[in-house]
Amino acid sequence: MSGETPRDALDTDIQFLKGVGPKVAMIIKKIGLNTVRDVLWNFPRRMEDRSNLPQIMMCRPGYHATVRGRLIKVESRPMRNRRVLLKATLDDGSGVIVLVWFNQHWICKELQKVKGEIIAYGMVKEGRR
Repeated sequence: MSGETPRDALDTDIQFLKGVGPKVAMIIKKIGLNTVRDVLWNFPRRMEDRSNLPQIMMCRPGYHATVRGRLIKVESRPMRNRRVLLKATLDDGSGVIVLVWFNQHWICKELQKVKGEIIAYGMVKEGRR
């Protein structure tokens, strides 16, 4: 890279960045980051502030929220077309919220291993209860 102009340096393949190398570069290239320029111009889609999580009772329908609470129940049931509905109930002391996933078998297995609190992010929707 010595003798390169700054514009040339931005077009350097990411495998030559310190700590990357050819193996890691292959993984990063799968998401479309091929050059130093690509990495510098790759901005996150959203930012989640986990330093001040709202209580469940403060969550309002129609807004995205990140909540933390104790997992008190995990249940799954089959739906039509061999799909599965997964529900996990979360309690933080101020209220209870039900997390819902459709056709995500692996999440059920992971949640059943949890002992204690989890953090969840998603769109808050009003249910029947």
